[in-house]
Amino acid sequence: MNDRKQYAFTGIMDYAASDTVALKSLTSYRNFRAIFFHDFDMSSYAGYPLAQTNAVRTSANHWQPVFENQFSQELQLNVDTDKLHAVFAGFYLKEDIRVENHIGFDVLTNTDPFRVQFDGKLDVETWAVFGNVTYDLTEQLSLKAGGRYSWEKRKIKNNSGIGTAATGFVLDPLQWDTSKTWDDFSPSLGVEFRPNDDVMAYFNWSRGFKSGTAEIGSRRSATAVTPFVNPEKVEAFEGGIKYSAGSLQTNLAVFYQKLKNGQFQRTFPIPNPPFFASALENAAESRAYGAEFELRWRPIDGLAIDASAAYLNSKFTKFFSKNPLNAALFGPGGASLPDEDLSGNATRMSPKWTLNFNPTYTADLSSGASVVFGTNVSYRSKQYHTEFNDDRMAADGYVMVDANVKYRHSDDRTSVNLWVRNLTNELVWAGSYAVATSRTIGGTLMPPRTYGITLGYEF
Repeated sequence: MNDRKQYAFTGIMDYAASDTVALKSLTSYRNFRAIFFHDFDMSSYAGYPLAQTNAVRTSANHWQPVFENQFSQELQLNVDTDKLHAVFAGFYLKEDIRVENHIGFDVLTNTDPFRVQFDGKLDVETWAVFGNVTYDLTEQLSLKAGGRYSWEKRKIKNNSGIGTAATGFVLDPLQWDTSKTWDDFSPSLGVEFRPNDDVMAYFNWSRGFKSGTAEIGSRRSATAVTPFVNPEKVEAFEGGIKYSAGSLQTNLAVFYQKLKNGQFQRTFPIPNPPFFASALENAAESRAYGAEFELRWRPIDGLAIDASAAYLNSKFTKFFSKNPLNAALFGPGGASLPDEDLSGNATRMSPKWTLNFNPTYTADLSSGASVVFGTNVSYRSKQYHTEFNDDRMAADGYVMVDANVKYRHSDDRTSVNLWVRNLTNELVWAGSYAVATSRTIGGTLMPPRTYGITLGYEF
């Protein structure tokens, strides 16, 4: 079961104080609720007795409701003169997330003595001030500078426990109920050069920050000091050339970035039921480089061709972890096995090649209405779903085709769109995961061929 509901409101206000100064307010609220229920070990079969417990019932169901409320407010000051182009802003966000995670044979009535519970609540508060300035030294040369100061707070409150045949379900005596704050300044610098009206070359350098956090529902041991992991830090370099003349636009970019303190979930064996544990840790470092090319061409009236190609080489440079599918971890001496060195493995969900081809043709009718015929053909090369680069948990390269026919009324407000996604009904794994207790693999598929009609009216 995958039952999701959400609604959101966004308010935008603009005020032009003068020809060069403008103010903008962006206010947003979002409410999200999802309920997931599935067979965690992919079977309702009673199974064989476990060597550690002699338990016969090994199947597990997974019940996971998720509730989220988010409010954000941003105020912008925009300045645009002959030489100076700048935006200065303040941002505030408040978010509350509550998650229930129940795993067991009977997770809804709480009668299963082997039930596992990882419930928790994470409160997030963030504020930031930032600015980006571009100054035109000449008509051809511009300098860019920016910076963002961020303050982040995370408060975690968990309610976790585990059951055994002897005790039934029991909450852990120690629970996380604590908070932590971080702050960061992330700068950026850049330069733009325009040799003529059709060409612009640029180079940018920046540093980025992803806040520290904690895992909702994580268990607390007697020796644990904190549930939080530190922020991720990234440093990025990008250069490129943009060309625009007549009916043709092209963009070419190359980039390099390196990541420190990567936040990853690690699984490791423990001597007591359920004989495994996991923890969110600053476990990895990685680097990535690649290139992207985009093209937009209008060869004749009505016909538009958009295409793009991207190459990505993204690998871990430091990462040690244990593979939850390694059966030896859960046998005698498993806890003493060393971590695997994953340096050189591809990072998760990082296809080397990504291609898109998106032609559309607009036919104008004598009534003043129009019909748009569109299609999108996309290709993704092989990508791994885990850092272990296991072929059993990967998606092979695939081609996806979408198409639509859209009628737009002469009033320029009313439209009818007939569409189909995944036209060839490709079977593609969107993601997969390993269940350490049973050493089985689960996953989710991308939607099959889906078609429909969308009626639109613009006020």
